[in-house]
Amino acid sequence: MAFVALVPLLLVENFISENRNRFARGTIVSYAYLTFLSFNLLTTWWVIVSTTTGALLAFILNSLFMALTFGLFHIMKNRVFKNKFGYLSLIVFWIGYEYLHMHWSLSWSWLVFGNVFAASHHWIQWYEYTGVFGGTTWVILVNILFFYSIKKIIETRIFSFDNIRGILSGIAVIIIPILFSYSLYNKYENDEGDEANIIVIQPNTDPYNEQFRVPKDSLILRFTNLAKTKLDAETQLLIGPESVLRGSMWEDEFQRYRVIDSLEKLLDEYPNLSILVGASTKKEAEEGAELKEGARAFSDAPDSYYYSYNTALMLVRQQPIQTYHKSMLVPGAEITPFPFLLKPLEKVFDFGGTMGTLGISDSQNILFDKSRRIKSASIICYESIYGEFVGNFVRNGANLLIIITNDGWWGNSPGHRQHFDYARLRAIEYRRDVVRSANTGISSFINWRGDDFQTSKYWEADVIKGKAKLHNEMTYYAEHGDYIAKTSLFIISLLGLVFISLLLRGKQK
Repeated sequence: MAFVALVPLLLVENFISENRNRFARGTIVSYAYLTFLSFNLLTTWWVIVSTTTGALLAFILNSLFMALTFGLFHIMKNRVFKNKFGYLSLIVFWIGYEYLHMHWSLSWSWLVFGNVFAASHHWIQWYEYTGVFGGTTWVILVNILFFYSIKKIIETRIFSFDNIRGILSGIAVIIIPILFSYSLYNKYENDEGDEANIIVIQPNTDPYNEQFRVPKDSLILRFTNLAKTKLDAETQLLIGPESVLRGSMWEDEFQRYRVIDSLEKLLDEYPNLSILVGASTKKEAEEGAELKEGARAFSDAPDSYYYSYNTALMLVRQQPIQTYHKSMLVPGAEITPFPFLLKPLEKVFDFGGTMGTLGISDSQNILFDKSRRIKSASIICYESIYGEFVGNFVRNGANLLIIITNDGWWGNSPGHRQHFDYARLRAIEYRRDVVRSANTGISSFINWRGDDFQTSKYWEADVIKGKAKLHNEMTYYAEHGDYIAKTSLFIISLLGLVFISLLLRGKQK
């Protein structure tokens, strides 16, 4: 449906453009808002399971941003281009919107058009060259081609070759990339790279009624008991999900926590083992250092500060614990957008999370196992939907993508399934195997073609054991990032200058 979903709105936009005297200014934004509100509600209604206030804000604001972007395209098409090529500007405006929406405090990249093919990964093997913005370009271009033909058929009421030429072109633009994708998929069938022996734990802890209510020791005991069912001397890496270690630990005092002792006992039993798990940690700000976003004052010493983190820990026997702090935070739940406006509302509204702003890592550092062969990108939950961001791990040397998450917040809804499918996109973009550990949701091994293996079921405790390939090759997308989006922003800036120039000429006349 993605290839035709925009056609009705484009027909409405065309009718309003040709009958401007009959419509008030901003009418197209109203129709666009109705369209994109429907889109948001039908695809991400499940957010309301975890936070009513956050979901309503997401539906309202995301729909508004999309409608304003479409309205901007409408203005530029009619005021600058004044011909059919103006429709192509929708591609650059939409990609520009999607990219900018990834890089500010209200970031929400779930509904990037290119994400729609995550469950049809055989079609998009070429994302290794373009990333998801190639998919966005694909979707909008086909919609425009179909729109041209349908518009002609409606206007002339003639089903001629000339009138259906756009439909035929659209079909070709759909088929050719898919054929190319299947050729790439078959090309990567044989994978003879180095490999690692890995065990993934899905503890299946209820995030609402269990995780923060039962004793911490019982949770870590559940984790270690599950691990021991499949651990052996050849296991190199044991992976647990986001926040599997409950309670906030001071990073300079890890050794005083019993949950850490429990994991280190596993390391003593299996000397070749390394353990990667999620935890909540805290770290005191260095005295005299410049305070960063997320700094919190001690209640008993208001001149001293600390940071709270959503953290991935790598434990290796007789070595210091390695840490990575989640850097792409969930608006409302982990970061307060525009705190000067929204901070006072935290006590009134529940945005569905920790409240306040967490600290973040300065860079996407790699976590190493005992042998230092496995160079892990420890991607925490929400971070996995940001293609270029994940690429920072790859450019820093990661040869394996590990996603640790807790998808139980959304219940048995499409949310956890969508989140799982997005992992395929990262596998294809960077040609890296992905190992996914969910508290509950879907845990799995995903190969560099996006195929999943040994996939767990929702709301079932599970232990999966498998081999993941370790790849070091760099794809075109890994080397160049979101070049399509950055090119779109450059074109938008040029169109903006042209528009300003036309306005100034009009005033001079």
